[in-house]
Amino acid sequence: MRLQVQVLRILTLLLLGFAGAVCTQAQKFKRIENIEELTNGRRFIIVRDEDGDNDFAFAYLDGTYGKKVSVTVVDDIVEISASDPQPLIFTWAVEDGKNYIKLDSETYFYAYSSYAGGFLTNTYRATNYDWTVSIASSTNTELTCKNYSTAAIKYTSYGDFRCYKSGKTVALYLETDVATGIDAVKTDKLVSKYFNLKGQFCGTDYDKLPFGIYIVNGRKILKP
Repeated sequence: MRLQVQVLRILTLLLLGFAGAVCTQAQKFKRIENIEELTNGRRFIIVRDEDGDNDFAFAYLDGTYGKKVSVTVVDDIVEISASDPQPLIFTWAVEDGKNYIKLDSETYFYAYSSYAGGFLTNTYRATNYDWTVSIASSTNTELTCKNYSTAAIKYTSYGDFRCYKSGKTVALYLETDVATGIDAVKTDKLVSKYFNLKGQFCGTDYDKLPFGIYIVNGRKILKP
């Protein structure tokens, strides 16, 4: 039975083209400014910023390569409404002291050199699926996977996203509520302890929390 469930899950991912999580309502993403912002459970999109012209976001996996969707960057912000073409939303996961990128609570996203700089997904967490990240400039976030540590995610001359040694740099845009300054985080239960603004412990199950503002991992989040 367990094997049948795994097979059904893989077939579902193939039919969806590994679509992952997508925007279902208007959302805003702000360009990352420092590494400290990329905390456990933080959701983000990957963008090639061309200074307002021909901006692209990583949209979905076609085979092993990341296809693009057009977005517009205004004042370091990307706003996506439900009617817009949807980018792929990744989740940064810190597990056992290592950094992983996930498409949902069970699916790991990683690079693999045997696929010419392509990406793969797996529900099994291997030790070489972890990522390192550094910020070289506002439009250059270096994301490198241990499975292919000599390359980083780039927008290539092929018109897609790959983990490649050459190509145009990309930047991470973190999901946020710009109007309030409160991070809009969908945790997929990657974080566990929630406190109210008075410092009172409210529980560990995100789905059971009532509407309000909470503090988790030292950050304020809004539960809609």
